[in-house]
Amino acid sequence: MRDFHRTGKGITLAALLALAGAAAPGLAETRITTAQAAEVAVRNVQAMGSQVQGEIVNNTGDNVVGVELVVRHHWLWANETKPGTDDPSWVDTYPLPVTIAPGGSAPFSVEATRVPPQRTDGSFQTDAFVRSYATQPVQ
Repeated sequence: MRDFHRTGKGITLAALLALAGAAAPGLAETRITTAQAAEVAVRNVQAMGSQVQGEIVNNTGDNVVGVELVVRHHWLWANETKPGTDDPSWVDTYPLPVTIAPGGSAPFSVEATRVPPQRTDGSFQTDAFVRSYATQPVQ
């Protein structure tokens, strides 16, 4: 009968297998961090009726193309402690055919898919952010 003793080799092999499994492509996660979000930002958002305007800023070192803009029309109840049941909030998305140079910006103007209803029990807060974009190296 063979007598087995613990050695550093067995523990090292187990650790390597665990690391290899964790690095497998099927287990990878895609994460959007605040650092990435800050690379392409939206500023000066204004809503006037169903028109939403603002500016997209490229803080990367590459050209930004293929921007997908998300505009949120968030309803704020006048009495948040007793909100109603018919929240009129909605979200719109827009593909924007823009190319923004590194350090540059581009204005946008989009039409909301709905006209905000005129109500006295609250108000809308409209904001926007870039959901996705692609980059092209500067040539």
